[in-house]
Amino acid sequence: MKNNLLLISLIFFLSNANAENVKIEENNDLLFNCELTKNILKNSEFNYQTFSKSETKKKDIDTLTILSKKPDIFKIQGLSSFLSNANDYEVKIANKEIFFFKAFNSKRNYSESGILTRQTGELVHEITQSFEDKDKEKDITFYQCKIKQEI
Repeated sequence: MKNNLLLISLIFFLSNANAENVKIEENNDLLFNCELTKNILKNSEFNYQTFSKSETKKKDIDTLTILSKKPDIFKIQGLSSFLSNANDYEVKIANKEIFFFKAFNSKRNYSESGILTRQTGELVHEITQSFEDKDKEKDITFYQCKIKQEI
């Protein structure tokens, strides 16, 4: 149930992200470790099929680093090479309740986004490829995160 609520929140934030794409309210240097809980795939083979941790090749995240500095600096390391190497995220929000981010490639046919809820430690990471409806692929991964260290 909590994951469904988080997914609905993510969709809400994604749809309203253009209203305020950058809002860094907190200075943070945090390290998390995150345990994979499930993975949902939507592609030519699967239509939003859910896979448990044992059914996927994805792994836990030993070190997820989040850096946010007022007014507009946000960086995340350890979630994916795409996000770690992205020069700037189109959406970056950090406050007492959430970290929310979204980045596109230069052709805008690939994006990664995520939301980490601080109170529950839930992280949802979404990868979207090919933005034409018939070919759209999604890979949505759920994690349970704990603060490892404040740096």
